Amino acid sequence: SLHDALPILAKRAEEFTRAQIAFGGKINAHDFHGALKMTRGASMTYNDDFISHYLPTLIQEMKTGNAGGQSAGVLLRNFDRAVVGQVIPLNKLQTWMDAGLVKAGSVVWNKQHSGLKKINPGGVVGQDTASANPRDWWEMYGEPAMQKLMKTRGLTDIQAIAALGTNQMTTDLFKKFHFQKVQFDRDKALIEQVGDRKSVV
Repeated sequence: SLHDALPILAKRAEEFTRAQIAFGGKINAHDFHGALKMTRGASMTYNDDFISHYLPTLIQEMKTGNAGGQSAGVLLRNFDRAVVGQVIPLNKLQTWMDAGLVKAGSVVWNKQHSGLKKINPGGVVGQDTASANPRDWWEMYGEPAMQKLMKTRGLTDIQAIAALGTNQMTTDLFKKFHFQKVQFDRDKALIEQVGDRKSVV
């Protein structure tokens, strides 16, 4: 009900305000609203850490690239589809298995072994983490998977990310999480500092 949602909405408004201050007004409430809306429900399970500390950086990154804040939501929706929804293109499935992102024994092939019948529920690693905090999922599972492909296939980081990306959107998100790691961490610290100041209510 709306009554139950009010404390959450108030909390989100406070989180967005902190981020706005930390980013010097470069992102606004409209950007946040657009991004969350475009996740198409994936954001319902995001934890405060992701929404407060990492989503603002992703929005800012997309805006810097001349895309709107809502495009951050599109990337996240595609991520959710791949990791939580287990929608992985057949030509990427072996790579995900080799990289350790799909659990052994969770893939069911058709009788001819020519195509995928299904991936059993929970087949992709770290789904609970992915639905709560996509950035944490990348750090815990995505980054090691990328490193594994670099080692076993002799790829560069950018090639390994391209090999893991289920489409252009997930590839872009993985690139941002990998190449902008310092930025994400620095921004989180900045936003936390704003929260520590007594002037923010």
